[in-house]
Amino acid sequence: MNTRPPEAIVECKVCGSRNRVSPRNIGRSHVCGKCHTPLQDLSTVSRKCAICGLECGNRDQLLSNGSLYHQSCHLKIIQEIERIEQQSSAHQAEILRLSRVMQTEQSLSSRIGRFVSGRVSKIPQWRNQIQVLEREVQALKNERLQRSEVLRGLYDYWLTYPPDWEERREEVLRNAQTCENCGSGHGPLHVHHEVSISKGGSHSVYNLCVLCEKCHERRHGGRAFKYGEDAQPGPFAKKLNTLRDAIGGGKLIHFRYRKYDGAESVRSVRPVNFQRFQGSLCIVGYCYLRKAQRSFAIRRMNELKVIETPGTCYDKG
Repeated sequence: MNTRPPEAIVECKVCGSRNRVSPRNIGRSHVCGKCHTPLQDLSTVSRKCAICGLECGNRDQLLSNGSLYHQSCHLKIIQEIERIEQQSSAHQAEILRLSRVMQTEQSLSSRIGRFVSGRVSKIPQWRNQIQVLEREVQALKNERLQRSEVLRGLYDYWLTYPPDWEERREEVLRNAQTCENCGSGHGPLHVHHEVSISKGGSHSVYNLCVLCEKCHERRHGGRAFKYGEDAQPGPFAKKLNTLRDAIGGGKLIHFRYRKYDGAESVRSVRPVNFQRFQGSLCIVGYCYLRKAQRSFAIRRMNELKVIETPGTCYDKG
């Protein structure tokens, strides 16, 4: 008598429905009977810390690309850089001291003193010490560079102006002497985000350009621009935090959505996770309007709120 293998109950991560699935099909081609989503992990942004690689929780820090990091890991890197700088400064001070001692030892009076007393010169010993210290300083420099690259990658997607913003701004201005819009080289030059911070733009050099003061004001709707206005979390950061809370709490979200072609709709979605698609950070989940898995660019979502049950969903116009 043939017996069928026992079936497993698998909950769809998108719509939440329960499906009976043969164990050998889990994670393969089987799809949800309700929303037709594959019963496997969605291709989403990693939930691991961008620094240490360990799992992050819902309350850990969020970046504008959807990645997470532990605050303790961030502080640890800063402390390590401070330790490296202090150690390097101490080594360089010792190199300077030994160099001065060697200069004194090589003076005529010191040579005469050694000749009279029969004292052996310590110059070879000091020279060896300097060489050892110089190698250690170079090793510390390389270690600091590695730590700084980790921080720079983190600060590329900081939700507000990053701690190293002044360094980035000066770096961009060093490589550009004129406004990239009008070509003017007169007056103060500003560094502008092509995709604004409030819309999830990064601080990478690929998203930064140099503008004169007038062109910069035009890009900001004619108002005078002041650095630091985005020092507090903007609309994009607030949406990210709302979405993360909804995912962590198993809640639904309701929002107005405007597609790239201008079509508008009102949606209720059960969010699953963040996903990057063609350079945009999206939310993936079960859409109650389309009754299927969909992804939505976060910067195109407006009037976002967390709800308990699906709200009214419809296409506008």
